[in-house]
Amino acid sequence: MKAFQRLFIGFLIITLLVLAVPATATRAAGTIYYVKANASGSNNGTSWANAYTDLQSAITSAGGGDEIWVAAGTYKPTSGTDRTISFKLRDGVALYGGFAGTEALRTQRNWTDNVTTLSGDIGTPNILKDNSYHVVDVSGVTSFLDGFTITKGNANGNTGTFARGGGILSERGRFHLENLIITRNYAISSGGGVMSDTTYDNATMIHVVLDSNTAGSGGGISNINSSFALSFVTFSNNTATLAGGGFENIGADGPSYPAFNNVIFINNTASDGGGVVNSSHIVDEDSSADASPSFTNVTFRGNSATHNGGAVFNYGFPYSAPKFTNVTFNGNSAENGGAINNQGPIGYPVLTNVTITGNTAKNSGGALYTAFAPITLRNVTVSDNTAADNCGVNTDSGLTTVENSIFWGNGNQFCPNAGNQHTIKNSVIQGGCPSGANCVGVVNADPVVKPLANNGGFTTTMALGAHSSAIDVGNDNCASTDQRGMSRPQGPACDAGAYEIAQATVTLSSEAVNDGWILSGRMEQMNSKATFFYVGDNEANRQYQSILSFNTAQLALPTGALISGVRLKLKAQSTIAQNLTAYYALGNLIFDIRKGAFSDNPALQLRDAQAIATKDNVGSISKVPVNGLYIKTWTKSIVPYIAITGRTQFRLHLSTTTNNDQTADALQFYSGEAAAADRPQLVVYYYVP
Repeated sequence: MKAFQRLFIGFLIITLLVLAVPATATRAAGTIYYVKANASGSNNGTSWANAYTDLQSAITSAGGGDEIWVAAGTYKPTSGTDRTISFKLRDGVALYGGFAGTEALRTQRNWTDNVTTLSGDIGTPNILKDNSYHVVDVSGVTSFLDGFTITKGNANGNTGTFARGGGILSERGRFHLENLIITRNYAISSGGGVMSDTTYDNATMIHVVLDSNTAGSGGGISNINSSFALSFVTFSNNTATLAGGGFENIGADGPSYPAFNNVIFINNTASDGGGVVNSSHIVDEDSSADASPSFTNVTFRGNSATHNGGAVFNYGFPYSAPKFTNVTFNGNSAENGGAINNQGPIGYPVLTNVTITGNTAKNSGGALYTAFAPITLRNVTVSDNTAADNCGVNTDSGLTTVENSIFWGNGNQFCPNAGNQHTIKNSVIQGGCPSGANCVGVVNADPVVKPLANNGGFTTTMALGAHSSAIDVGNDNCASTDQRGMSRPQGPACDAGAYEIAQATVTLSSEAVNDGWILSGRMEQMNSKATFFYVGDNEANRQYQSILSFNTAQLALPTGALISGVRLKLKAQSTIAQNLTAYYALGNLIFDIRKGAFSDNPALQLRDAQAIATKDNVGSISKVPVNGLYIKTWTKSIVPYIAITGRTQFRLHLSTTTNNDQTADALQFYSGEAAAADRPQLVVYYYVP
């Protein structure tokens, strides 16, 4: 019953994928040969009525540019017992399964309803040991296979070719595999479902399920020195006795760059790398071994390894640099590295917009274990992973670079051993900066991550809740989108972690009637009618200060909305300075803030220059404009000072009141009296959790 359930899940997944995404490959048909197991005509393949009953006969007849249409049924490479015979595809010939046997157009077929099986179950039925070594062989040809179930290959030979590639063997081929279910195949060496060795570039695999295949390594697929693309592929319940339950990638004497897009690894098992093992091996001194796959929009769920890397085991020698983008690791388990185990000496994984949650390690590193190899994590959420050593990330002499990320609820977030050096920037880390780490902008406050859920995009994510400490704490090196594809930043700065909370803005212009400049000294002056205001001093060394007034009661935020930050934009009219050295000696532009109005009166008052602020010096910026603008951004630290039922005012002045040089040194800004495009603006960012 369990086996049936697994297959049913596989069928369901692939059916949903087919409905969601149209097939991308099209071909101009040459001669069409028809195959139908129960056809009763002249058996020459010219029509459904006269179809070949044997698929091998059609393959023998076809040439480059021809197509073979195969009706529902089960087809075997031979009616005899010769295990070396496979469906050996011919160069440029396309095989399509999934026909009922009446269609006039290829688009009329339904491959999920009309199950067309290529089976290696020759000899004694349902006995594995005498099955075909390979069901399909696409070696050395450009081949096209679409709409089949491929099953019961048994590559259990002693050496060479017959020990690998139970379902499909590709050696120096270029294949396009689409709409396939590859299930219950076996290889004693590698590639239970598919063996790809030096497959040429531009090979593709689209809408494929690899389920319940077994091998020594690469239970689903073993890939050596190949860089083919996989899209909408599911690896489920595959097993490797050694490494790579779902997929084995090896760069041996050349590059191996498979690209995974919209792929799922679920419930695969191995000794190392339950989902994927990625490694490079030096074959000789001239080797250019490089194993650097890319994983984009990929889910690793429920995979397990006896030893290293429940989902992924990466080993770099001489070089491996896998990239993980928009990826979720959930519910994976291993002895070391519940989700990922990364080992050197030269392994450089880069994780961007990745969620790692609910993974477990029997020994070290519930989320990640890395040894003698650097790893980079950018906009990554690591939450609620467990390990016997109580470490979310265990690094054994490995360098870790963390940026704009969340580490929360993993016991000890990092366990640096002797010789380690973590670099952590603009991240939320439970417990603060780890001992021995180099930290900048680390926040130790609850990020309020919600449970894993479908929040949009191909992978599941952990949304941010109300008052999350992760909102707007990122730096300028954030990913351009979040894991779901939402653009960053939504607010004044990007959010830490893989999820960017949606934000909106309201923009207010300074109230012309209430803003203006004040000149302090023996004869105080003020002006609320001018189209500009000053900050600095005049030739008599008297100080200019200015007041900006915003009616923040007009924000009209949605019910439940929370302000996340504000941005103040000022447009420079001119700089008044005869001596730039003296001018710069006045320091930076300083902002004081008042929740309400200075002097408790919104109209400009002379006493506003000395009135008590709610907060003095809430920030400063250089007096040098950028493209004529002075922009100051505050994140949630300023929120308590914003009056959403009244006015919010800013007082602007320079850090030094005068330089005593007997010349005017001031900034001149456009005021609320200026043209609409030039007026000071307050941009208020908010979100609804």
